[in-house]
Amino acid sequence: MERRAFVKNLAAALALAPTVPAVARVLRDYLDQLGADLAGAGTDQAYWGRVRAEFSLREGLVHLNNGSIGPTQRRRALAEPLDIRPPLRRFEAPHFVQWLLAANPAAAADRASSTMTTTLDLELQRRVETLVEGQVY
Repeated sequence: MERRAFVKNLAAALALAPTVPAVARVLRDYLDQLGADLAGAGTDQAYWGRVRAEFSLREGLVHLNNGSIGPTQRRRALAEPLDIRPPLRRFEAPHFVQWLLAANPAAAADRASSTMTTTLDLELQRRVETLVEGQVY
């Protein structure tokens, strides 16, 4: 079942639940019990074991919902040629610039016409980056 269909059906079921007292009672009891079980789990292992018990998963198979794409989108993406080029302009001192923009929201809102003067020694910054790259990479 697709996620959208699942959410749509779940929303419809939840909307109908109050009109059917028996269903609402069973659902409330189940969720109360689940909440109590999770609150009573003394360790992370017990907690996630209880969560895992709610899903029927094949042993040894790891399901991840990490925002990945499906097979159709994957085929399209792999078929699309990549146009990889180096940037036209290097982003100098990115961490400092991001920090500066976060500290000055007005300048961040109007980047095109804003000018800031700082004490950053860009030549020293480049030399340090080169030294770090030589050690890290």
